[in-house]
Parts: sequence; structure tokens; C-alpha cells
Amino acid sequence: MKPAADNLVKIKDSSDTGRVLVESEFPIDVFPKQVQDIILDVHKSLNFPVDFTCGTIISALAVAIGNKYVAQLKPDYTQKAIIYMALVGRAGSSKSHPMDWITRPLKENDNELYKEYCQNYKDYEEGLIEKLPVFKPTLVYNATIEKLNDMHSNNPTGLGFFSDELLNFYNNLNRYSKGDDLTYWLSNWSGKGGRMDRLKDKTPQAPFEQCISILGGIQPMLIERLIQGDNLHNGFIERWLFAYPKIVRYQEVNDNHISPDTIARWDNILRQIIDIEYNEDSISTVLKFSPEASEIYITWQNLNADTINAKNDDILAKIQSKMEQYCIRLSLILEILYWSCGESTATAISENSVVNAIKLTEHFRDISLKIVRTHQNRKRAYSVNQDMLFDNLPPEFQTKEAISIGDKLDIRPRSVKGFLNDKEKYKKLGHGVYAKINGNGAAA
Repeated sequence: MKPAADNLVKIKDSSDTGRVLVESEFPIDVFPKQVQDIILDVHKSLNFPVDFTCGTIISALAVAIGNKYVAQLKPDYTQKAIIYMALVGRAGSSKSHPMDWITRPLKENDNELYKEYCQNYKDYEEGLIEKLPVFKPTLVYNATIEKLNDMHSNNPTGLGFFSDELLNFYNNLNRYSKGDDLTYWLSNWSGKGGRMDRLKDKTPQAPFEQCISILGGIQPMLIERLIQGDNLHNGFIERWLFAYPKIVRYQEVNDNHISPDTIARWDNILRQIIDIEYNEDSISTVLKFSPEASEIYITWQNLNADTINAKNDDILAKIQSKMEQYCIRLSLILEILYWSCGESTATAISENSVVNAIKLTEHFRDISLKIVRTHQNRKRAYSVNQDMLFDNLPPEFQTKEAISIGDKLDIRPRSVKGFLNDKEKYKKLGHGVYAKINGNGAAA
């Protein structure tokens, strides 16, 4: 058995699929064969990286399911199909195209709803209907938290928040409020009930079951921005799944054409789930784990708990904790997907769904661990270089002198300038002139 990252237990090795391509380690064999064929066709014809297509498929399924179903491992313990998915690739690596192509049935459904809304509004103006119609889209691209909640209350089935550039989404957190936005998204991931009481019109908003998934792209070098500050400790980064290809390439153009059958098959698969009616009383259908599925999940969780307890690693524990919840969510998503492909009756979470959800979870878990470990190593190297520069600088110095000393220590000029901004270590005496600060806070 191939060892997992940080020695966590793997129930089944994900390397057994013969359909994973050279540049991808994504276990596409967790999907039904007809979905695998779709993934491979868009890769061959449209150059979509496998990881980005698979990550978007999972996100689109989560949005289509929304509040319609919840997975129940045990009484009073359920999970919704809420996914925070980040497609990681440099500029030109085709992150946006899979998002557009895979979510097209959701967009088309929203377009149909908008046409219906326009007709109903016309009828309302002409006095043919008494109730003011409301547009109830599923996809959201840019909205304040207040507006988002207002849209969600009108569409309690659930929403999908999509952003081509996740860094823009992150930078806008708390832009329009005083520290509440990040808390909102941390809470939303847990699927807690929602209601907003600070809308300007002061109209009471009925409670609803909050269910919003997020999908977006981000460049590898910018992931550090998501981890910085408190995000390594407040649970924000652990809530994300990263679709991160082993090889990230600038995509070339070819003259292949996608099969019309591929387009029709994906549209049919996703639309069957979109068309499932949400209970008019806003009550989710509960899919319980079968006894066999429950035993597989609990065995996997307990084995990993033993490993984590032995290692006493806080980062490992925090990531695994969220991944255990994701495993339940992915089990639900796969079960509904199997149903849409004619491979399940969707009356319970099956053994097959849990086994494949574990493979997916382990794949995403290993990526998260790699990202956080890399961040820790960079932070550690940053601290070492910062201390080394400080020790070699004279009590007073100019910027060019610091850069020269940094060069001898193999520290880049950009890093040196960044270190000099640390007001606990350096005092700026004038333009380009600094003094080191001793332990008492005074210039050395």
C-alpha cells in the first residue's frame, strides 16, 4: 500500500485507476464510466485539465443538490452538499473554461427562470396576477452578504457562488461590513440556518437552511494570501478543497471537436439533479448510510484518529477533521450522481459511494497538507533569513547597504526590503536610513 501524506491511513490506493492521465493524479474512476468519458473527451477536445474538470463537476453537483438531500451518518448528525472548491493553476492554464462548460446547464436553467420571471412580471403589471414575482437564480457572481442572503431566502434550495478569481472574493471579504463576512462564510460551510436581520427595508426575513457552495480559480503563488494571518488558525483554509494538477501547463490549442453526444450526456446528467423538486416545506430528504457504508467510514476515521493521536500534529488534525466531514458530503454527491447515471436508487448512502468518497477525500487531503506544509516551510525559512540579516547588519545602515549584506547571505533584495518594514526590529531614521531596535524597543 502506497503511504499517504503524513502517514495517514488509506483504505484503498487511488493509483489503481488506469484512466488517470500523466499530468493528473485525480482518481477519476470514482465517477460513473459515462462521466469519465465526458472528462476525457473535454480533455482531448478542449484541453481542459482533468483536475479542473473534476473539481468543477463536484461543485456543479453540489449546487444542483443544494438542500434537496442531506447525508446522515447517525441520528442528529447530517452533512449537506456544501463544497468550497479552488482550482489552482497559473494564468493561461484553463481554469475558467471548465467552470463555464461544466456549469452551463445551471446557467441555462437560470436563463429559463429569468424568462419566466419577465413574463410573470409583465402579467403582474397588467393585473393578470396579484403576487409580485421574484427572480430566483441559483448562481451568484458578485453580491454583498445582505444581498446574498436575500437571494437565498427567495431560493431556499441553495446557491452557488462562483468567482473566476478567488483572490478577488477573498479581498472583498469585510469590504462592506465590519468583520462579519469571513465569519459568515465560516458558518455557511457548516450549513447552519440562515437569516439576515439588518436589511435596509427592515422586512423580517424567514429563516432558511443555509446552503451555498463556492467555486473559483487561483494562481499557485497567490494561495499564500489565503493562508496568511489568522486563516491558518480560524479554520478558513481547511474548509477548501484544492483541484491542483500535478503538472500545470499553459494550454495549447488543437483542432479537435467535442462530440455532440458528450454535450448532451452531461446536460442530461446535471439537469436530472437540477429538476429534483425541493420539498415545498423546505425539508431535505435524508439519505442514511447503509450499515456496510457506515462501517467503512467509521473504520477509516478511527484508523486515522489513531495516527493523528500518535503524531500529536495540530495542522494534520485540523485538516483531517474537515476532511472527515467532506467525506460524508462527497458520499452524498456521488450517490446522487450514481442515481442520475442510472447506477443507484438513491435510497441510502451505499458502500460504493463511501469507498469512492474516501478516495476523493484522501486526494484532496494530501493536496491540502502539501499546501500548508509548504507554507510552514516558507514561513520558517523567512524567519531564519530575517534573523540572519538582523544579526549581520550594523546598528545604523542604509537600504543599499542592507541589500549588499543580504546578497552575501543569499537573501533577495525584495525580501530584504520586506524585512525592513518590520517596525519591531527596525526604526526608520530618514529616507533609506534605518536603525536596529534592541530588546527594549530603543535603537541599538
